[in-house]
Amino acid sequence: MIQNHTRDVIKAIQLAVKAHQGQMRADKKTPYVVHPLDVASKVADQPELVIPAILHDTLEDSGKGKGSIIVTREMIAQEFGEKVASIVEELTQDKNLPKHERRAKMIEHCGKMSPEARVIKLADRLCNMQDMKHMPQDFVDRYCDEAKQMVANMKGSHSLFEEEIQNIMASYGKA
Repeated sequence: MIQNHTRDVIKAIQLAVKAHQGQMRADKKTPYVVHPLDVASKVADQPELVIPAILHDTLEDSGKGKGSIIVTREMIAQEFGEKVASIVEELTQDKNLPKHERRAKMIEHCGKMSPEARVIKLADRLCNMQDMKHMPQDFVDRYCDEAKQMVANMKGSHSLFEEEIQNIMASYGKA
């Protein structure tokens, strides 16, 4: 059982690397794939969440970098099962919507997600907030405002992540 899980985690990492090939984080120095691996490390105490955490951005952000591949829900379901595909789909934003609509929909939707998706979403937001030190103030303000609403909508999903997010908001005077 553990060997199969380890093999699947490695396959998920390989897929995420291919999906995010050529993409960089906002700092323009860090390969994008570092982010989903960071999210996965935050949920590592719940092994069933590691693979969907690694793949959480593949449906919305794959195929954007030079040499990257486009990942579909069907690919995820075939390789990792329907449960993983379902969680990843819950975490995927509709990139066809304008940014402000997409954000509003995500904030509204996060409280209705499965318990698994809520934990990954909180880990995702926490990782992004831990990386926003060098972001412009308007970004920090918006991101903290969104985080406050998200934590309220997902209250009780993962108290440690919720507390860490609130502490970061407080460090920016946004609690």
